[in-house]
Amino acid sequence: MGYKTCLEGGVGVLPALQAPISHQEASVIPKEGWAIRAAKTSYRFSDKQKSYLMAKFHIGERQGASLTLR
Repeated sequence: MGYKTCLEGGVGVLPALQAPISHQEASVIPKEGWAIRAAKTSYRFSDKQKSYLMAKFHIGERQGASLTLR
């Protein structure tokens, strides 16, 4: 039995299952661009936020340096 005969005989063919489509589902067509994400607005950190982050950074720098010297 050759490859062509197996293909013609339907050996190894998987059945295709299809879900029934209702008339409501068929009429719903997504608008163009439905997968495009909306652009996020950017903003600058306030002075209070900047000073907090810099303080955290400097604490980490000091602790990290003392841990490597041990």
